[in-house]
Amino acid sequence: MPEELVNKYHKTINLPFFGPYITGRKITRKEANTTKQPHVFVMLLLKDGEGRILLQQRAASKNDYPNFYTTSASGGLQATKGPFAVSEFIKGAAIREAIEELGIERQSIKKLKVLWKIPREIDSDNPHRLYLPLIAEYEGSFKINEKEVNPKGTTHYSTQEISELLKKEKFTPAARVILMHYLKTLNK
Repeated sequence: MPEELVNKYHKTINLPFFGPYITGRKITRKEANTTKQPHVFVMLLLKDGEGRILLQQRAASKNDYPNFYTTSASGGLQATKGPFAVSEFIKGAAIREAIEELGIERQSIKKLKVLWKIPREIDSDNPHRLYLPLIAEYEGSFKINEKEVNPKGTTHYSTQEISELLKKEKFTPAARVILMHYLKTLNK
């Protein structure tokens, strides 16, 4: 399987309405992480019919944050094939990650929207990762990819339960910020 490519972003050049500028250089995700090159990550929150959020516990075999809780699905925005530095669409990346990690069928994801429009640095351990959180509703079942996700720790939580989990469980730094932001917007 060929290594996943990402676009390198320029952190100090932000274009109005678009965010970080794509430099035109494609690099492997491994290179982006080891050399701390800026690249964009999507993080998806999935709500079931009762309004509960599906939280994922990462697999013990993961290099970053093994067994930590995180959003429903997440991953890097992949570079497209060809000579131009174009990334896959943000919503497409979120859906791809949900399919890869949770086995959710594409048609079961509804009302997909971006929570904030410009990628942000929110993980002090990985400041080269620029995050874009999304939220969607879904119906149906899922089939967890156990290479990515710990099925025992992956389930739906109410907003009250998420508030309690954030106080006592280990979350990836980005997921913690996104979930706290989400809960704060509900209380406005």
